[in-house]
Amino acid sequence: MARQGVSCRAVGAGVMLGMALLLLSFPPLWAASPSAVQSPMPKPPADLPPAPEAKPEIKSEDKADPKPEAKPEAKPEAKPAPAPASAPMSNEEMERLSKAVSERDLKAVEKKLEESRQEQKALQAKAEALAQEIDSLQQELISAAGAAQDTEENLSDLEGRLSGLSEREKTLRNELSSRDTQLLEVLTALERQAMRPPEALLVQPMPAADAIRSAILLRSAVPQLHDMAGTLRGQLQELLALRKQISSQRRDIAREGAKLTKQQTRLNDLLTRKQTLQKSTLEASDAATKRAEDLAASASSMRDLLDRLEVERKRREDEERKRQQEEARRVAALLTSKPAAPKPPEPVVAKADPVKVDPARAEAPKAEPTPPSDPAETPRASEPAAELQTASVVTSPAPAHGKSQKLRSFEELRGQMPLPARGQITSHYGQTDGTGPTQKGLVLKTRPRAQVVAVADGVVAFAGSFRGYGQLLIMEHSGGYHTLLSGMNRIDAVVGQRILAGEPVGVMDDSDGPSLYVELRQDGQPINPLPWLTARKG
Repeated sequence: MARQGVSCRAVGAGVMLGMALLLLSFPPLWAASPSAVQSPMPKPPADLPPAPEAKPEIKSEDKADPKPEAKPEAKPEAKPAPAPASAPMSNEEMERLSKAVSERDLKAVEKKLEESRQEQKALQAKAEALAQEIDSLQQELISAAGAAQDTEENLSDLEGRLSGLSEREKTLRNELSSRDTQLLEVLTALERQAMRPPEALLVQPMPAADAIRSAILLRSAVPQLHDMAGTLRGQLQELLALRKQISSQRRDIAREGAKLTKQQTRLNDLLTRKQTLQKSTLEASDAATKRAEDLAASASSMRDLLDRLEVERKRREDEERKRQQEEARRVAALLTSKPAAPKPPEPVVAKADPVKVDPARAEAPKAEPTPPSDPAETPRASEPAAELQTASVVTSPAPAHGKSQKLRSFEELRGQMPLPARGQITSHYGQTDGTGPTQKGLVLKTRPRAQVVAVADGVVAFAGSFRGYGQLLIMEHSGGYHTLLSGMNRIDAVVGQRILAGEPVGVMDDSDGPSLYVELRQDGQPINPLPWLTARKG
């Protein structure tokens, strides 16, 4: 039994020694270089007792019951050597790998950035083409509106001439009618005198004085009859000429009317096309229009409305400025951003090796990505500012107006500002009828469905109904000036829209002799618009 116990202890010690040798045979995974794999196997600690050699069991011949032979203690079989683990990469290898990953990511970012730039260029080209088309369209609108107003003026002149001719015709006819009565009386008397034969004077003698008086009257009546006949003949000829002129004027009016109808149709088509091109702007203006209507509903007077519109304008400018600043920051960050440093790859361990590795010991040193050596690849500090206009096209809506538009100063228009519509001024600034309030603007009598245009470059501040003004259009100009137009049947402008001088903004109703109210204000106070208007006939 004692020998058997010794044998068991020997076997246990041998197993422990074998496991220790096996563990020590693995290369340390935290080694800094591949040379650590080939380091000599460490010797066992000195305090570990040597494993006793297994002695063969001595058989006892004097025992009848022999026990089984104790087999010699076999050393534990060596496990097959695991597949060698991949060696950790050196600092140089890690740096090369990190640089390769960094360059690959940088190229990917640059590729996306280039694609974005190409897309931005395409959008910019599209936006520029749209702006040019809007510019051209606005000029066509101005030209078409001017032509329509010229035709309206010609029609008014023709109709005025026709009215004068008709009045002259009526006068001539009345004169001819009265002369007919006079001639009829004279001719009747002459006819009676002519029907009396000379012999009758002998039968019915009359006083000599009466006979002389009758002869004198007849002698004086004959030249007068000649004069009356000549005048009558001239008036009849004039009447015939007037009737021809009236007929010609009516044909001209019909022709000009058809021309005006075509021009109005073309104007409507151009306005529809402009609204289509400015669809994004018109959609964006819905909120502004709603706010303007709310302001109008709460405003107590025109001055109050203008003050509220000024506050709203400043608020919109602040919002637009903040949006542009945010867009500039976003684009600048996009153009100056560097690719994030890639994480270095973790050391690959052979799948056949199930040994867990302490991450703290297995962590390899990180290598910083190397910036591109080519300066052209690195955005300079001045590049973002140069790219802002291009990059902003991605998120900014298409402009509501052409890029070449530059609103002219209102102060420069003194004495050059046209009337918004063709017609006659029936009431002047400061005029009063003695019972009502003093007039703060002009009242212009126009043709039915007359075209109304902007008198100067500006931005639409309000478009809609306001108290006693009816359909009201307020345009904001430079220098604190505002123009107010009311009395229109239709307004062809929206809040926030940039309008050029001469561009159509509305149409009068089709009643007989509609009136357009025109008011000019500076810093909210009404001023006389006459010094600003250009002289026109009539």
